[in-house]
Amino acid sequence: MAYLVIEDFKRGQDDRKSKLTLPSGALVSLVNGYINRGGEVKKRKAFVSTYTLPEDATTGMASAGNALYVFGSSGAYATTSFEVTAGTLNAGTNRVTGITVDSIEILGVAVDWVESHAATATALAAQITAYVSTPNYTATADGAVVTLTASAIGTAANTLAVVVGVAGNVTTSTPDAMSGGIAAPVTPSGVDYIRMQHPTPATALSAVLFTDIFDGKVYSVGEFADASIHHFYDGVRVADWFDGRARGSFTVASGGAGAGTKSTTQFEITAGTSSAGTNKVTSVAVNGVEILGSAVDWVTSHSATATAVAAAITSYSSTPNYTAAAVGTIVTVSYPTVGSLPNGYTATVGVAGDVTTTAPPAMAGGVDASQITEITVNGEDVLGTAISYGATAAATAADIAAQIDTYSSTPEYTASAQGATVFILAAVDSGVAPNGYEIAVTTTGDVAVSGVSAFSGGESSEETFTPGESVRTVGTKMYSTSGSLMHFSGVNQPTKYTGDAIGSGFVNMSSQASGSETLVAIEEFFSYIAIFASKAIQIWSVFADDEQNRKVQVLKNQGCVARRSIVPYNDGEVVYLAESGVKSLRARDSTNVARVTDIGDAIDETVIAQMAAVTATQKERAFAVVEPSDNQLWMVIGTQIHVLSFYKESTIAAWSVFSPGLEFTDATVIGTKLYLRAGDAIYVYGGADGSDFGSDYMVTVELPFVNARRIATWKSWEAIDLAAEGTWDVDMALDVRNPDTYTDLANINGPTYSDLASGVAANATNIGLRLQHQAAGDATLSNIALHYEANEAG
Repeated sequence: MAYLVIEDFKRGQDDRKSKLTLPSGALVSLVNGYINRGGEVKKRKAFVSTYTLPEDATTGMASAGNALYVFGSSGAYATTSFEVTAGTLNAGTNRVTGITVDSIEILGVAVDWVESHAATATALAAQITAYVSTPNYTATADGAVVTLTASAIGTAANTLAVVVGVAGNVTTSTPDAMSGGIAAPVTPSGVDYIRMQHPTPATALSAVLFTDIFDGKVYSVGEFADASIHHFYDGVRVADWFDGRARGSFTVASGGAGAGTKSTTQFEITAGTSSAGTNKVTSVAVNGVEILGSAVDWVTSHSATATAVAAAITSYSSTPNYTAAAVGTIVTVSYPTVGSLPNGYTATVGVAGDVTTTAPPAMAGGVDASQITEITVNGEDVLGTAISYGATAAATAADIAAQIDTYSSTPEYTASAQGATVFILAAVDSGVAPNGYEIAVTTTGDVAVSGVSAFSGGESSEETFTPGESVRTVGTKMYSTSGSLMHFSGVNQPTKYTGDAIGSGFVNMSSQASGSETLVAIEEFFSYIAIFASKAIQIWSVFADDEQNRKVQVLKNQGCVARRSIVPYNDGEVVYLAESGVKSLRARDSTNVARVTDIGDAIDETVIAQMAAVTATQKERAFAVVEPSDNQLWMVIGTQIHVLSFYKESTIAAWSVFSPGLEFTDATVIGTKLYLRAGDAIYVYGGADGSDFGSDYMVTVELPFVNARRIATWKSWEAIDLAAEGTWDVDMALDVRNPDTYTDLANINGPTYSDLASGVAANATNIGLRLQHQAAGDATLSNIALHYEANEAG
């Protein structure tokens, strides 16, 4: 008996061919498994819930060193303040001698009155912040007022007494007791909390857009409930960024997913005989518009005449362009588009000879689709095309915001969806001009909007910049994208971006290459940086001295759709998510000239389908992470994880899909552990020791049809053997015309080569296999042998 062996599965999932033509070693699909270094299918590990976070109180996740962080906007530090009210210059005599909180000295050394009350306040604040007290207080100065801040968020410092000691002719106001401390959300042990507070504290943090680490501390970018963006370093808002964009908003209040219906009318051919040119339908008109074009003779029968009339209406180009259909002797006329507009239009039919018809009623039955058809700002359309109501109000808001971002209006606007509320934002640096602009929203069907608010909040600032959505630490600077601008901080000053910080500045990347009008993110690429935009990638060489910065290369018609999808991977390449799938930026040769490769080519059809299936917000917030134990690349889009197993020495570059049943929104790596967040829970892949395999998910391996290289020869398939660990249910497909129809074949536990092979007993030219595993513990599928007898050629 002959047999064929499928030696391994090192090609992984491959979408590029049908299951009838894929080569051996490729898989039609691999779900909840991956390809290991030997080309075997391995069961993925479990996602083990490790931390439960306070409900709806935090968002995002990051790590620095061995610390794991989540973010929120609630909680406050206790504070108090005092004012330097008198004093003159006399070193060693006129001074503030000490400051205590709850009898604990926080100043450390006496501070002389210098130059002015404001200068003295500044010196006091600097000394308090520099001095290490226990607990460690900090301070800031605003004019002559010094504000003290407790060391930790919470209520512990509230009511503590503050005393300022003075000497000579220096006087200060008497500080009140510490107050205003509000408890932060209580996170579980092992998870720390970073507060990101809006300038208006009641405005909640809605999302953490990006994080990076500078000097061991977290730099984070947050979007708030008013759609404003703010940057934070170690939990302190970066004042050099100021979101002064004017904005207006409205809320999608309700709606249904109704496609609408067309308005129609109908009439019946009731009499007539054959007499060419005499007995005929001479005219059909709706709302005074002729829709028949030319007379139609009665032919053969009433029903045949109705069919001829309907065909004539459909083929004739009227304005608007009506269509018609005949069922028996009845002709039904339809308006060209859905909606209620034509309801009530009158219809008439003209006849000659002995032809008669019923009188058509007025057009009726048209129902408007549930859509947002137009949005204007100050009378200018910003939507471009109608948006149908989605699954929920929030999903609809996300679709509206995405379309506003895509549409090129004049002037240009952007949008952000916060739940069911859509914020429309004016262009960067538009200042106060858009304040007062009215928003008008036009809807059809049962869509309703509420809370339409005119533009407000637009301000101008010559000393700050509009914050962007991504950052990256490169060398001794922090780099950030904002519209078309690439900003960089001062040297070793991650919070300083204005001109007084040495090395700080910005470059307008849209003046360097077209397609760079909207920057997405920045990543290191060998000794350069790659600046990703929506339609271009620029390669730059950057230095501490920004005068030496230079453009190296531009790759046009290449772009990234998700800022967090950009991740360094193997040998200096950078992987990212594009509209056409998963791409990689690689060095062409030793010169490090960049080129884009289709690293995700084998699975891009699956990736593109997933991007189409999720909301615009989910797509934008897709992210990538490198799993540390197997060095796998994970591209997370909604509830799917697209996994690349890449082992250069084994010539393996194999994709698969994990379906965890959860929507992970963030991931971070600490040591050999991969942490992922979904909702208010943090999971660890593989559990505490990395070896936890669950029983609540199914591993599915679907193979292409095989034919023993005799594609048209009938075979008697006799038996199947596996090299495997764990229990596998095996199904077979035999009909190439119905390749997705499977029947049960066998339930196999462990390797079978030393046993009697499991019987197949089927006749077919080709056979397809699907293997599934769901049980506790690990599982592996190493190879498959199919035994057969060849019959005659087909």
